[in-house]
Amino acid sequence: MRAPAIALTIEAAEAIAQGCSQYPLGGAIVDAAGKPILVHVADGSDPGHGYTAIRKDYTAVRMKTDTIALVGRTRKEPAFAVIIS
Repeated sequence: MRAPAIALTIEAAEAIAQGCSQYPLGGAIVDAAGKPILVHVADGSDPGHGYTAIRKDYTAVRMKTDTIALVGRTRKEPAFAVIIS
């Protein structure tokens, strides 16, 4: 599977950053294998937020599910939370 074109990746990152400008956040866009393509850390955000975004995306790709489902699973299965931390 191919990674999205860089122009599309930048457009998506800019839209997310603009839509969430009230939050100090970092965001990552990864390819189908979980490899980072682009990392954005908003002004005023901790640099670690970009690293966290990469790990979050990578885990979702490897587990083949979205992060909302992973959070739900960690609440039901504490041992699972240890595995993905």
